[in-house]
Amino acid sequence: MTTESIEQKVREILAAKLSLPLEKIGRESRLVEDLGADSFGALEVLFEVEETFGLSIPDTEVERVRCVKDIAAYVAEQKEKAPAPAADAVADATGQRDSESPGDPKNPPPIG
Repeated sequence: MTTESIEQKVREILAAKLSLPLEKIGRESRLVEDLGADSFGALEVLFEVEETFGLSIPDTEVERVRCVKDIAAYVAEQKEKAPAPAADAVADATGQRDSESPGDPKNPPPIG
């Protein structure tokens, strides 16, 4: 996911949460000063960003994300840090790895 696509999604979230036209929200738009978000509205936006991108924005970082480009940069930074799971390390609920086939439970392979 590119920074531009992240910015676009953030703009869409802002438009929906703050009931604003998308074209009024630029990458330099500040949540409070430019878009009129109150503290509750800003938190709603950040919660939606967390849910949409599958991450958590700690309270210590909330002050840092004041405009669209800041939010997008934070999301991109967190996505870069998150390692992709290795295919052989991913196991399903049965404990089998993706590369293992569970077989047919009605017709199990012979033992021996």
